[in-house]
Amino acid sequence: YFPDQLERKLTSIRAGANRSLTEAGVNTLYVAFGFLEWYEDDDSDKKMLAPLLLHPVKMEHKSAGNRIRYSISTTGDDTATN
Repeated sequence: YFPDQLERKLTSIRAGANRSLTEAGVNTLYVAFGFLEWYEDDDSDKKMLAPLLLHPVKMEHKSAGNRIRYSISTTGDDTATN
């Protein structure tokens, strides 16, 4: 993404994660580590990806001049295996 597109995307991701947390009490923001590549069947050309490890994070932002700086940090919860 270009900077303007990236900022809109990050704002959307953060807003969705915050909405999920406040409305349902569920953290939906994770960082995925490692992926397993697989196919539905032997004849399929469509590669599927499944994350191996999921670590819950929170996203914060700060204004820095005319830009917004985003950062992620751990929630302190355990990493989950898929």
